[in-house]
Amino acid sequence: MIKKWTVLIYANGNNEFEPEMYQLLMDLMKMPANEQINIVVLLGRAEREMVKILRPGESFSNNQEIWAGVRRYVITKNNHNRVIIQTSAEMGCLNMADPKVLYDFIQWGIVNYPAERYMLILGGHSFEYLGTLTDYSLDLPYIMGIPEMAKALNFIKDQIDVLVMDTCYMNMVEILYELGNNKQPTVKYVLTYIEYGPIKGLPMDRLLTILEDNALLNTDIILRKVIDNLDLDLAVFSLENKKLERIKRLSNQIAGYLLDSNKYNTWSLEEILKKEDLEEPLAANVKNLYRGLDSLILIYKRAKNHNSSVLGIAQKKTTNKLAGFYLNLSFTYNNKWPRLLGGIFNNGLIKKYEVKLVPTVLPLQALMTLVTVINTQADDEELDNIFRSFLRFKGWDKITNYKMKLH
Repeated sequence: MIKKWTVLIYANGNNEFEPEMYQLLMDLMKMPANEQINIVVLLGRAEREMVKILRPGESFSNNQEIWAGVRRYVITKNNHNRVIIQTSAEMGCLNMADPKVLYDFIQWGIVNYPAERYMLILGGHSFEYLGTLTDYSLDLPYIMGIPEMAKALNFIKDQIDVLVMDTCYMNMVEILYELGNNKQPTVKYVLTYIEYGPIKGLPMDRLLTILEDNALLNTDIILRKVIDNLDLDLAVFSLENKKLERIKRLSNQIAGYLLDSNKYNTWSLEEILKKEDLEEPLAANVKNLYRGLDSLILIYKRAKNHNSSVLGIAQKKTTNKLAGFYLNLSFTYNNKWPRLLGGIFNNGLIKKYEVKLVPTVLPLQALMTLVTVINTQADDEELDNIFRSFLRFKGWDKITNYKMKLH
C-alpha cells in the first residue's frame, strides 16, 4: 500500500557537522513505528579526527559507530512494531556538495518508496548566497551552489510538497526565487530558520512524529503544527512563481528610480527602505515590495530571534569578492537591484549565469569564515592555528593552485 508521505533526509556530515548528522540518524530510533510515512536517509560522515581539529575543546560521544563515507538507510519497523534502521547501501566516497548526488538520491527515493506526498530535508552547513551543503571529504573543499541545488530539484518531475532546509540563512527571497524560477516549481513549500538555527539542527524525531501523527491532514495544516510544536525561529514560505516574478520586477523598478535620482544619495539602501516619507512612485513600489515578501510567508514563529526579517532581501553594500556569487542567482539577471549594493555590482545589468550540475570549489576566504563561525569563542591566533591544522590534515596547504581552482 502506498503511504501518505515519503521523507527523504539528505544528512550531509562530510564536514564539521558529522557528529550531529550521525546523531540525527540515532534520534530516529526514538520515533513511534512509522505507519503513514516512509523514511529514507543518505548520510555522509567525515573522519572524526578532522572534526576534532575543526572543533577543538569539544567532547564527542565514544559510543558512536565509527566509520567515514556515505551510506543509505531505510527507517522501517520490526515484527514488534519497533523502529529499526536498515542499511540499504554503502556508497563509498561521494561528494554530497554535488547536485547530481542530491538528484540521484531523490530519484531513488521516489522510485523505490512512492507516496502521495514528499518531504525533502537538507541538513548541513551553508553560506548564504554562496551555497549550502559543504563537503570536506575529498581533494578540495566543495559547496553546492544555490542555482545548482535549485536546478537539481527542478529536474525532479514529481512534486516535492515540502523542502526543509535545516541550514542557516536561507530565508532570503533571492534563494526562494531560484527555487521557484519555473512556472511550475518542483517545490511547493519551504520550511527553514529565520536566519540561523542550533548546531544540532532540527529535532528530527519530533518533526517526523508530528508528520506521522497528522499525515492525513493538508500539508499547510501539518506545517502549522510543526511550527507550533518546535521552540525555534522558523518560517514556512510558499513558492509561487507569479509572486516571485512580481517581487523581482518591483526590486528592479525601485533600483532604477534610485539610480536615476540624486535625492537619496546620502542614504543607505537599508535606510531608504525604512523611510516613511518617500516620494511617489518610490513609496508605492517599496510598500508593494514588502507586501510581496509578506505574501510568500505561510506561517512563522519567533522563539528567540525577534529582530531579523522573516523573509529578507539583500540590502547591505559590499565589496567582498565572495559577494560575486550573488550575481549567479537568477534574481539578479536583468535586474538593477544588485547595482544598489555597490562594489563589484556596479557594472550594469548582470549576464545570465550558466548553471551546470557540478559542485563549486569553496573559496579559501569562505572556508576560513565557516571555521570561524563554528569556533565563536576562539581568538584570532587560535582560529589561525585551527585553520592551518585543518589545511595540513587535508593536504590542501600543499595545493599551490588551490586559489586558481576557485573560479
